[in-house]
Amino acid sequence: MRVQASAASETVDSRLALGRLGLRFRDDATEADYQGWRIGVSIPFVRVGMLASAFIWLGVAGSGFLIVPETSYRIALPVFFPMLPLVLAALAVTFVPRLRPAVMPVTAFVNCIAGLMAIWLVHDLFAVPAAAPAAFIMVAYFALTIFRLPPTLASLAVAPYLLLLLVFLVGDYRAARLNTVELWAYTLMPMMTVMTGLLVCAVLETVTRQAYRSERVIAQQQQALIEERAQLSRFLAPEVTRMVRERGIEATLVPETLTLTALCCDLRGFTAYTETHGAPQMALVLRAYYETIVAVAKRYGATVKDFAGDGALILVGAPIARADHAEVGLQLARELLIAVKRITDAMSREGAALGVGAGVASGACAVGAIGSQSRLEYTAVGSAVNLAARLCSRAQDAEILIAPATAAQVPRDPAWRAQPMQLRGFGEPLPILIETVRPE
Repeated sequence: MRVQASAASETVDSRLALGRLGLRFRDDATEADYQGWRIGVSIPFVRVGMLASAFIWLGVAGSGFLIVPETSYRIALPVFFPMLPLVLAALAVTFVPRLRPAVMPVTAFVNCIAGLMAIWLVHDLFAVPAAAPAAFIMVAYFALTIFRLPPTLASLAVAPYLLLLLVFLVGDYRAARLNTVELWAYTLMPMMTVMTGLLVCAVLETVTRQAYRSERVIAQQQQALIEERAQLSRFLAPEVTRMVRERGIEATLVPETLTLTALCCDLRGFTAYTETHGAPQMALVLRAYYETIVAVAKRYGATVKDFAGDGALILVGAPIARADHAEVGLQLARELLIAVKRITDAMSREGAALGVGAGVASGACAVGAIGSQSRLEYTAVGSAVNLAARLCSRAQDAEILIAPATAAQVPRDPAWRAQPMQLRGFGEPLPILIETVRPE
């Protein structure tokens, strides 16, 4: 997983460079993707800024009636037409998905108009020399911080009303409304605001790019993990994969004792069939055979433990314990043989017939991840697994050989045949029940 995630993270070229217009990603595709992502991230800040701007301009318009009534019409006209409509239009753009690429330019334009309007109004209406620089600082703060404009666009938005402010200050100085100390003080404050604001804006841009890079890497790592789990599910039963995911590998390494039913099945006549028809035909048969086993086992919530040649081991009741494992295991064996018989009947050829047999046994087994530190395998160890394998080897075509412990937990079928069998590894003959499955 670590290797795949690392490889996925390298697909985002997150190296930064200084371009002609500021910080950017070296890869053009990454830069274009970032610009689209950045708009979505900035929209909440733009909306807050525009709402605040709308309330401020409403306050400015109201002050014309409360503070300087004789100039109320002069204030109301430029404020409401076009200032408030512009602010509301910029706010509306953020809610229209197909217009969102224009959010940043529109925001910069509206802020520029707002700055020009603010400086002109306070300079024209108030006699306080500090009013125009104060208005500049306020609108510059919006452009350089709240709206989250890129540094280049923020600079373009601020530059026009900075120039207007300087024109007013020089004009006031030449008209003797400001002395030299006041001129420098009122010039220094806006310049310091611009310098500080641009620094904050550049920091915000860097942080935003780092956030983009982290988000994309995490998303790609998550995608790699999803793909890895999908690949893992092809080799492990879904129940085993889920157990590893939920409990962790450490918990999986601790074997636990579960009472379960083991089902072993394999093909009859497969060796002769392979010698007659060759490896390509053998691969076709095995593919259909394995797919059938996995599909049937999945319907019953069973775990396909092993594929070994033409044989398979299926566990019912592990890793998730269940009380009806014997009944479910036997029903699974019946459906499995019926499904596989359709395949063997279709694939059989004259002189090379195929068949399938199964053995079912129940008992306590140790289950868990068993192996070395370099290779682990989820398995079950116990006499039930060994007995199921022995019974499978003795089963004829279309036969299920049922161990006594399994038969004791399920309703007895009148069609069963009882037959004592001496099996390798078991001291006494066992009373085995035989069921012949007939395709529907």
